[in-house]
Amino acid sequence: MEEIDEEIAINVISCFENDYDNFVWINLNSGIMKSASTLLMEYGTKGLRSLDAIQLACALTLKDDDCIFLTNDNILKDIFYDEGLKLIII
Repeated sequence: MEEIDEEIAINVISCFENDYDNFVWINLNSGIMKSASTLLMEYGTKGLRSLDAIQLACALTLKDDDCIFLTNDNILKDIFYDEGLKLIII
């Protein structure tokens, strides 16, 4: 999408790789994909897109684990709040 240049992208990827152990990793499975499809039907009119629906479906599997989620996406922010997820806006 050419939103950032290659040097910045490389730095972002490096930071991500250095923080790998600080994240909770979720394996995608058919249940998450079905949940993402359901979420698209529910929130698609609010602008939820397919990859965001997968992210939201994964987050919902951790809802009861006292996780805090980060986003700077306004659509996801509103839906995360609607779903009762704890959120930090970046």
